[in-house]
Amino acid sequence: MKRFMVLIIVLCTFFCTTAFAENTMSIEFDGKVLDINPFKVSDVIMLPLREVMEGFGFKVFFNADTNEVHFLKGDNYSSVEIGSDKGNINGKTVSLGGRAVIVDGVSYAPARFVKYASGKYVGWSVEKNSVILKSSSSAALGGSSAVEIPENELLKNAYFDIADTQNEGFMWKKYGYGNLSISDENPFFGKHCAYISGRTSNYSGISYDLKDILNENGQGKYIFSAYVRTNDDSDSIGNTYSLIIRTQGKNDEKKKYEKASVAISEKWAKITLEADLKWSGELSDALLYFEGADKTDLNDYYIDMCSATKAE
Repeated sequence: MKRFMVLIIVLCTFFCTTAFAENTMSIEFDGKVLDINPFKVSDVIMLPLREVMEGFGFKVFFNADTNEVHFLKGDNYSSVEIGSDKGNINGKTVSLGGRAVIVDGVSYAPARFVKYASGKYVGWSVEKNSVILKSSSSAALGGSSAVEIPENELLKNAYFDIADTQNEGFMWKKYGYGNLSISDENPFFGKHCAYISGRTSNYSGISYDLKDILNENGQGKYIFSAYVRTNDDSDSIGNTYSLIIRTQGKNDEKKKYEKASVAISEKWAKITLEADLKWSGELSDALLYFEGADKTDLNDYYIDMCSATKAE
């Protein structure tokens, strides 16, 4: 087992070193840019643990015998094991969405762990291509391109970092008739966004199968969101576009729908849907998809930074 973990750490370090070498991101902590940079592995942002957690006022200890990094501040205690995708927050095990690693002697973990462990604001600025950390406030930043990184993201490839639509990790599917492709033209977050074109109906677009996610996490309140826009010369400007969740349990007589809408423009607009999802029996159908309210509107549009989280 020990040999297996060492192999994982070595492989993670190799791939992360490659990503780190090509990295152009930065960390802005209370308005000051740190000397050490974050990097990304797939769609997971990795942050340097000691620099960040000490900045939040935590004492940081590394146990070489167990390969664990420990953090202590008052009654708050957390830890993460290098090579693991799980962390311990005040006695509770949490999933990190990626593995903690050591690169050039520095311990890194997914931004999700830092947010869980510190309880502080961990966000992202598109304009600055920078992770934004705030030690004194958990309030979100102003501006349409400042976003808070979700604590418990359930979707995979939520920000379209995997651009190959044929890759099994892509996860998204074409919905209805039309074309689904990936664009690097002014994405809201990261390098890519989804581009919907060649539509033949108002619901032609993109979808995500939620059955496994909802069956695993159970019934309850969920928060879904996405950013959407069109071109500045599009006839779609001012029209309403919707994010829709469709569910049906095996014992339900008919499908249930939840919907939230936003007026589309040439600038990114956020759609947020808070839904209390209930079904009878195991889910036989659960889908996230988008559609326009105007059935004659068949113009192209873009989608980025989709999200699904379960409310605490």
